[in-house]
Amino acid sequence: GITVNGERCAQAVHDCYLYATDLLDYFVVKGLPFADAHALVGKIVLESQRRGKDLRFFSLADFKAFYAKADKTIFTLFQPERSIARKTGIGATGKAAVKKRLVYWKKKIA
Repeated sequence: GITVNGERCAQAVHDCYLYATDLLDYFVVKGLPFADAHALVGKIVLESQRRGKDLRFFSLADFKAFYAKADKTIFTLFQPERSIARKTGIGATGKAAVKKRLVYWKKKIA
């Protein structure tokens, strides 16, 4: 079986780079083509690392320097519960998607 280290998991959700996919999705929803959004997130992460500054502590002006249409909703991306809730597609890691797959596999192997 698997042993989950709850303390380590609680610490891991504060790694700002964990939310790079959320940032990518944000830019796509704002109208950027996927490839452009992917490249943009790479630049933002690189700048974060260069500055030694956690993405969660970037200002709106910091994000706007990369993408003028960024708005204050960008800060909701770095909230673990919201991040998980947004992941709803097939094979996604959101709670609802995982529960659905668990039901499927429990029936399949029963």
